[in-house]
Amino acid sequence: QSSSAISIISQHYPDGLNVQSTKMQILIVEPYFTGSHEAWAKGYARHSCHDVQILSLPGCNWKWRMKGGAVTLAKQFMQKEYAPDLIIATDMLDLTTFMALTRKNTAGIPAVIYFHENQLTYPWLPTDRDLKHKR
Repeated sequence: QSSSAISIISQHYPDGLNVQSTKMQILIVEPYFTGSHEAWAKGYARHSCHDVQILSLPGCNWKWRMKGGAVTLAKQFMQKEYAPDLIIATDMLDLTTFMALTRKNTAGIPAVIYFHENQLTYPWLPTDRDLKHKR
């Protein structure tokens, strides 16, 4: 159970909904679903006392996933009839783009970002194409 998620949801239910005893519908949005990212999301879902669904893309092309994954995942989300109480995005998702493209269905749903690792300071590989092309 995530106490930070509960405090965020509590702020959005001023009528006194007891989120401690209410099973929330939580959506994890993960554009890079492999390795430690997959393990974290599955572990959170498995150990949470809430109903957790995972919306994800395969773990490949991590730079593309960070830049464009939000567009693909937003389209997938809009095709579902699912209204979570909370959206948890990882740092691999462009959350502002995802929320903008899904606003029709996500207006009023709180969203939080879980920083699994800091991609901005992640070390470059000498063989990286972006480094080679000075991008």
